[in-house]
Amino acid sequence: MRRLVLTLALVYRFVAPLAAIVLAMLLVRSRTAVLLWIGIGFVIYAAWGALGHLLGWLHIRCAWQSLHHVKMDPDHPDRSAPRESEVWGIFLIFTVLGIVMIVVSQTI
Repeated sequence: MRRLVLTLALVYRFVAPLAAIVLAMLLVRSRTAVLLWIGIGFVIYAAWGALGHLLGWLHIRCAWQSLHHVKMDPDHPDRSAPRESEVWGIFLIFTVLGIVMIVVSQTI
């Protein structure tokens, strides 16, 4: 269980955002569609993180610990590592960027 949580934390933090961008750039031919799919990916990423933070999912907590250069420990998550303003600010930035990309892709 511990290894699964650590793997999910690393995937959430590093692999998921980069994979979404790379896949959109490789699989989609037009620039507007790339913006659309990256925007959708950003909104999903923000929603997943916000939901995980609200429900206290361990892999989200471990990802935040990693972000704050604290050793990821799913057995004893450091709940004081991220401030609430940091957490919601990151999710808000990803959501706004995603929505802007979606709107721009539809207006071009």
